[in-house]
Amino acid sequence: MVAQGKLIHFEVEPVKHSEEIEENSNVKFEDIPVECTCPFCKEDIVTQVELESSWFTYFASVVLFLVIGWISCPILPLIWTLIQDSVHTCPRCLNKIFRNRRIKCPSIKSEIMTLKCGSCAVVLTRRYVITILLIFSTIIILTTLRTLLKVYGLPDIEHGPPIDNTWMMFIESCGVKSYLGNPIRAVREFEDNYQYKTVSWTGRVIKVQEGFWKKHFIYIGMNPPQIVTNSGNPIPDLGLTFNEELLSQISKIKPGDLLDFNATLVEFGKRGHPHFGQMWNFTKLDDELNMMDVLLPKQKSLLLMIPLIEMMNQLSEQLSKPINSDEQDRQSNTHDSVLNSNIQDVREFDVGKRFHDETYRLPESSYSSMDETEKSIDN
Repeated sequence: MVAQGKLIHFEVEPVKHSEEIEENSNVKFEDIPVECTCPFCKEDIVTQVELESSWFTYFASVVLFLVIGWISCPILPLIWTLIQDSVHTCPRCLNKIFRNRRIKCPSIKSEIMTLKCGSCAVVLTRRYVITILLIFSTIIILTTLRTLLKVYGLPDIEHGPPIDNTWMMFIESCGVKSYLGNPIRAVREFEDNYQYKTVSWTGRVIKVQEGFWKKHFIYIGMNPPQIVTNSGNPIPDLGLTFNEELLSQISKIKPGDLLDFNATLVEFGKRGHPHFGQMWNFTKLDDELNMMDVLLPKQKSLLLMIPLIEMMNQLSEQLSKPINSDEQDRQSNTHDSVLNSNIQDVREFDVGKRFHDETYRLPESSYSSMDETEKSIDN
């Protein structure tokens, strides 16, 4: 006989959202436990509150990291619980009763849209919300395209008329110091005297960057530079784009090479950023790198101390050098002569002392004769 068992099937009827709202319409779900009726087990309970991460939690973390960088690492654990959603669950059936979202996005289907952030809420019609989103999207797209065009490639421009202004004349009227002193005047000087005009200057290559749309950039450091850093890392003064025609020649140069180039200036570099233009041709100058042109003032002062250090080393070597045999003989003869002269002086001193002693004993002999005379008289 084969035993036949009965299968017991449990089926839970899903709870509609409308029923949940009707049962707990007077309950305000926040970050603390509340008394309510569970829509699943139909029991009066006190909810349990748990924190769960949502899309807003991760989005806020990424935005915070992009804005303030690595400083967000110690800050994020402190605010992590503030950007999480509080979830109310039933302690009996363990079902989720309500999810309190930090950011409540409205539905696009509703005519009246409400954006709620915590206890603050913004109510707008769907037409205004779509208009605001389109405006912000247009601003972001145009800003991104402008940045890409500025960084990775300028539009083709015509070869401007040549001018004889030097780099020193340029930084006097359009340099960083002039811009910080009077930015409006510096920009006006650039637009009147340098914009869309070709200059012939000499500078050193800092780096070459490959861009988009068949445009590439070469960054040039001029002498003297606009900005000098304490770290010694060179900051480019010019960012020049070049076409594919110069790509084969550019591939043969390296950072630090001295170039004599012709370029048309296009855009003024504000707040220390490089000035942008287009380079037409260049000539590599085969010369040795002059270190005094690229060193900082502190490094130059240290470099000027090298001759003094070398002179001190030579002096110490001369003092520590061993004495030759001839010099030793000469010094020994000198020492012997000095010793003989000292011995002679000692002998003369002994003779004088003896003579002095003999002359000093004369009165003693006279005293003895007087004593003998007195003795004879007494007798």
